[in-house]
Amino acid sequence: MNDRIERFLTGLEEDGDDRFLTVTRAREVFRERFPHAEETFKYGGIHYLRDGAPFAGIYAYTKHVSVEINGAAAIEDVFGFLEGAGGKSGRKHVRLDHPDEVAAKRLAEYLALAWDQRCSSHASQSSA
Repeated sequence: MNDRIERFLTGLEEDGDDRFLTVTRAREVFRERFPHAEETFKYGGIHYLRDGAPFAGIYAYTKHVSVEINGAAAIEDVFGFLEGAGGKSGRKHVRLDHPDEVAAKRLAEYLALAWDQRCSSHASQSSA
């Protein structure tokens, strides 16, 4: 594990609130569903790359955790939990106020939709 990630997690654990478990559960989703995604520490959180390009990140704020998902603006929000305007990067996020919301707010499904969206957009770009 990256030293900066380890310090980040240790700090959250020492704070003694729900954010440590929330980040840990979100991280498990990435490890189980996207084992080939590269995990780094960037922008103050755990950042995931796919083939060297930003895919998503887990960021802990004072009272919640946010999972930012690049390209999420291009997917249909079938569960109603994506937040944000999308902006230039097409990034939206899922706000997690409690560890149970990792499952309840369908984080794994959102990440899979964004992962699949990136696959299809890369495929259409290469065939153009």
